[in-house]
Order: sequence, then structure tokens, then C-alpha cells
Amino acid sequence: MKNTGSRAVAVEILRLTGFRRLASMLFVTFLAVGLLASGCAEPAGSASTPNGTGNPNTLSKISSTLQLQVDLRKAQLANPTAERLSQMESQGMDVADIGTHKIYIHLNQQLTSEQVSELQSMGIRVFPDSWIPPVGVQPTGFILAEVPVNRLDELAGKNYVVRLDTAERKLEPQGAPSKE
Repeated sequence: MKNTGSRAVAVEILRLTGFRRLASMLFVTFLAVGLLASGCAEPAGSASTPNGTGNPNTLSKISSTLQLQVDLRKAQLANPTAERLSQMESQGMDVADIGTHKIYIHLNQQLTSEQVSELQSMGIRVFPDSWIPPVGVQPTGFILAEVPVNRLDELAGKNYVVRLDTAERKLEPQGAPSKE
């Protein structure tokens, strides 16, 4: 077999190439793990918001439906389209003033007059008579407010705000229909 020498060389090249490839993959893996552990990088898909903006500490307070609706409003403000406006209306959103959104602010206790004044100075219209206190197994109370869409993150950053949810949705019957 004349090719024994060539074969041995080919096997040796494959062995060395495979080793280099393995060493290279291990290096990249350890580098990535080190960056993640040090906080210099985030795992794929874990950006603070879908487009990488916003405060990640406030995102857990904003319901996904509210965030989606506010994103639609911002897109409509930036580039108005009839299709998007129709989509917003079909979701039960009020399109009379695209720049504001009606929300429920969930709180541990009723807003103080100072907190109401603070929110009003941010351009937020609070409806004090709409306050529903915590009842039974519901740990938070809530109040209705109109918020400028560009102030949602700032509102979520308030330490007395527990959660924010949309007050604009299409109302549909819940449960089985009555058989009367």
C-alpha cells in the first residue's frame, strides 16, 4: 500500500485541524460565559425591550397588552396610516387623541394628594373618584388615568406604582352564555 504515508499525513492533518477547531470552540464558549457572568453582555433575546430601549426595571410593571398598544400609538404618531388606525380601533382603543392612553395604575394604597400633584405635573390626568381599593385576594387597588404615551416608562419608575395595565380594550362577554 503506497498510500499509507499519505493516509497517515491526512489523518494527522484531520486530527490537528479537529483539535484546533475544538480548542477554538472552547475558547469562544469560555469567552461568552465570562462576558455573560460579568454583565458585559446579555443573552440573545433578553434585551430590555423589543427594540432595545426603555428601562428594564420598569418593564415588569407594564402589561404586555399596554406596551403593545402604546407602541402602536407611537408608530401612528411617527408615521400615520389608515391600516394601523383601523387596527387600533378594532382592539377597542380610543383614537380621538393618539398621544394619550387610558390606563389602570395598580397601587398598594390610594394616591396621596402629593402623588396626584406629581402625576399631574407629568401631564397625567388622574380620575380620583375611580379608585378601587384592594379587596379579598386582590392585593392591589387601582385607579384610572390618562397618560401621555411618552411618559409611560417614567410613570412605571415611580416606587408607589405596582403595575400598569390598559383600560382600552374591546369588552366582550366572559364565560358561557346565559340560557334564559
